[in-house]
Amino acid sequence: MTASIQVAHFATAARRHYADGDHLFSMQRYASADHLAGFAAECALKVILLQFLGATLVKGKPVSVIGGGQKVPHSHLPPLWDNLPLVASGRGGASFVALMTKPNPFVGWAVDDRYSDGKHIDPVQVRAHLDAAKQIIAIQQQAQIAGALP
Repeated sequence: MTASIQVAHFATAARRHYADGDHLFSMQRYASADHLAGFAAECALKVILLQFLGATLVKGKPVSVIGGGQKVPHSHLPPLWDNLPLVASGRGGASFVALMTKPNPFVGWAVDDRYSDGKHIDPVQVRAHLDAAKQIIAIQQQAQIAGALP
């Protein structure tokens, strides 16, 4: 699978996960909504990494190379959010880092929550995760339209 095809899949998956998560939130299915909010944000961030911040796909996952040739693999939130300023460089990177200066909205999100009973998942936090995912998707879509990050 080529990088351009994979990027398209990440972008489509981001929108699909967000829409499904938002629907589940409206049905008070908070644990599943939160899970999908995190994956929506991850997918949109991976598009940004691949299209605008120089990451390449290695075995289907984005990997960035930073100073000294050190490879930074990108996986799940919340570390994915925290790693982005480390790999952002150049004009587009500086613009993106400026958008990421707020605290990581996914600090309490964990991919392993998919195995939990979901009772600890707070609807206020889920709404915040969905809102953050929506903002990241909008940034990614605007960057794609403009051909670069704002």
